[in-house]
Amino acid sequence: MNNPQGATINDNAPRHRLRSVAGVLGLLVGSGLAFLLVLEVVLRLFDPQIAMVHPNGMWQLDPVRGVRLTPSYSGRHWYPEFEIDVKISAQGLRDRAYGPKGADKVRIMTLGDSFTFGFGVEASESYPKQLERKLNEVTEGERYEVINAGFPGYSTLQELRYLEEDGLKLSPDIVLVGFFGINDFADNLLEPDRFALIEGFLYDRRSVDPEKIEDRSRWLPAIKAWLWARSHAYRFTADRYRRLFVFRDDSDQGTLALPSPDADSQTRRIDFPLVSQAMLGATTGYLGDIYRAAESHEARAVLVLIPGMNMLGTPTEAWTVTTDSLKAHADEHQVAVIDLAQAFGEAGARKLTGSLWFSENRHWKAPGHELAARAIAERLWRSGLLE
Repeated sequence: MNNPQGATINDNAPRHRLRSVAGVLGLLVGSGLAFLLVLEVVLRLFDPQIAMVHPNGMWQLDPVRGVRLTPSYSGRHWYPEFEIDVKISAQGLRDRAYGPKGADKVRIMTLGDSFTFGFGVEASESYPKQLERKLNEVTEGERYEVINAGFPGYSTLQELRYLEEDGLKLSPDIVLVGFFGINDFADNLLEPDRFALIEGFLYDRRSVDPEKIEDRSRWLPAIKAWLWARSHAYRFTADRYRRLFVFRDDSDQGTLALPSPDADSQTRRIDFPLVSQAMLGATTGYLGDIYRAAESHEARAVLVLIPGMNMLGTPTEAWTVTTDSLKAHADEHQVAVIDLAQAFGEAGARKLTGSLWFSENRHWKAPGHELAARAIAERLWRSGLLE
């Protein structure tokens, strides 16, 4: 005999179990979202994860130089070791706007990369602006103008193109060409148009597929790019995932094997790049073009050699070979050279490295910029380039 009541109970059991499973899943999803929301708030307040190499929106693509600083940009740049303001003038420089040069003014332009730009310090703390103040301290009035034409990541070729396109229009009397011997050699073999902008951030096309991310029909990469640009919780979890599941061996990257002093068959590694003849040839070619461009506009070029922190702890034969080549090339063009290695080497010998450089990104702190500005000012006065 059938039991109608029992049949009803049996018929409703699958629905009851389905609702139970849905309820559990909903609870798990809700709890997960609540956890991520709390994690996002906590990280934003106490441990920000978006350590931006460059602030969002600071760059725009350029057909000549590859990228340029966004005119009239204003933003905040935070990193594990600093938090600063970044403001770009309408002329596309991290400086004030400049009009025609006054008859009583001496105008100095500083070309360079992130060291000249002042990565990690306020604009007033960068060596171009500290140099301007030091020069004007010994003169009546504001006779000297020092223009900060530093662009993070620029190669010598990009600096040349800026000078030809915009820089010489500002009528500099002296062009200081900052050269950082760690990566500038290799950068001079790269094409300037290798960049892509994704969600306001600048990417190198060699390390990311912009078409894969920019194609909105592929919704997952687009969502990941959006979260990476905005969510601290996403960056936190993505970083932990990579540490756990993505193995990457960088042990041989950016190193040069030099003969050991005690055994020819042994080698020891130092953190300094191997400079090929192609790199050196491209670099001296672009530097020569800068020297000639400055001379054609009645400006004096001066080569400023910027040492890396790791240079101070490496044998001099690892890097003076290339710097000596640059000095000899500058001498051929009758261009003065300011080598900052001595000033920073003396500071390193006094164990002041930690007060001059950020330990993680290895750019100068404000005292490092002050030391560079002082050394440059003294050399300019002694050489007779300034009156």
